[in-house]
Amino acid sequence: MPSGTPQVLQNWWLSVWAHQTQAAGDHLTASGLHFYLGMYSLIGMAALSSQAIRGVFLLFGMLNASRVLHADLVSNVSALLGHCHCYSLSVTTPRRSVTSS
Repeated sequence: MPSGTPQVLQNWWLSVWAHQTQAAGDHLTASGLHFYLGMYSLIGMAALSSQAIRGVFLLFGMLNASRVLHADLVSNVSALLGHCHCYSLSVTTPRRSVTSS
């Protein structure tokens, strides 16, 4: 659902509710009030759930994008360091002796 749709639906439903209340002479029955309030609540819950689903998709999309970017970065840096003979990585072992790779 597009981001502006729930707001438009809520505004439209409130206008329907207001016109019906005005036509009834400001006296809606309890069942009519429950119907209009229930529909308004349903639209609100649909808007909330669509935003939550959108947020989950956005979260997983961002995590996937960062994972791909990080993998590409590590791959490119390791390829660059592998081709450069003037710089070697040193590793310190637990006995503090240095080994060159």
